Amino acid sequence: MQKVKTFFAKLTGYIAIWSWLTLFTFIFLYLLLSKICVTLEIFAFSIIISMMVTVSATRTMESIRFCCMNANLADAYSLLRKYRDDLFYYVYLF
Repeated sequence: MQKVKTFFAKLTGYIAIWSWLTLFTFIFLYLLLSKICVTLEIFAFSIIISMMVTVSATRTMESIRFCCMNANLADAYSLLRKYRDDLFYYVYLF
């Protein structure tokens, strides 16, 4: 039982990290790109894409946690692969 509580505590921590990273990425890109970009389209596109990836990873982690709580391990495994793909895409963007 203790391992299960530890597992859910770690998942909740990862969700908090992704939520913080989403906010930090938005602020960082806003400050950086507002000084560099000359066109509004490139500026908006860069911020929107980075936010989409981090929000997607956060929501996927929340869904994994929910599936594990309800013992839907097959769905959790599928979502884990999606989460991995989100992380690869995030690394590719930056």
